[in-house]
Amino acid sequence: TNRKYIRDRNWSVMWFDGGEGEGKMAKVVVQKGHGRMILGCDWAPLLDARQGDDEGGDSTTEKKMKKRYVFATAGRDKCVKIWEGCGTTWTAVRTLATEQPVTAVAFFHAVVGDGRAIVLAAGLEQGDILVYVLGVESGGLEEVRSTKIPAPLAPRESIKRLAWRPRSCGYGHDNDDMAQLAIASEDHSVRIAEVALDAL
Repeated sequence: TNRKYIRDRNWSVMWFDGGEGEGKMAKVVVQKGHGRMILGCDWAPLLDARQGDDEGGDSTTEKKMKKRYVFATAGRDKCVKIWEGCGTTWTAVRTLATEQPVTAVAFFHAVVGDGRAIVLAAGLEQGDILVYVLGVESGGLEEVRSTKIPAPLAPRESIKRLAWRPRSCGYGHDNDDMAQLAIASEDHSVRIAEVALDAL
């Protein structure tokens, strides 16, 4: 019997409405989130609701909807997809095309630029690392610009994981415009890149 094996191209999120009593748990499944399998994902920092979105009742779900929930997925189909939603409704609001399969993604944990932007790092199959700045002022998620981490800091093989250093750890200086990105690669190395947020 011929069988067609389909690797994971879907993603799901468990959504808890902790209202009165025990609350309810809902599982949301996004079918065919990518054309090929998903290799990584990450949550963005919470964003303020768009203007006009803060009206409504007082249920827990409605209170959650006063914030914007943003999620990124990395695909072998050479793109990063940015999803936005709440509860059972999620929509792909932005697709960032790349030249190689995307193997890892990581959002910087805070909104930058006086609340005007979020930062996303994406690791690629051949070792390249892209850092995107996404503007949030207009109510959407617009790609402002992207920067490639220079070759001496990037590995030569596939990126396995990316992680930003939490600000709570301290960087040894008081410069809020500097961040550190940990890079784990298939070449058995872990590298730390210092990223100037104000230069992105």
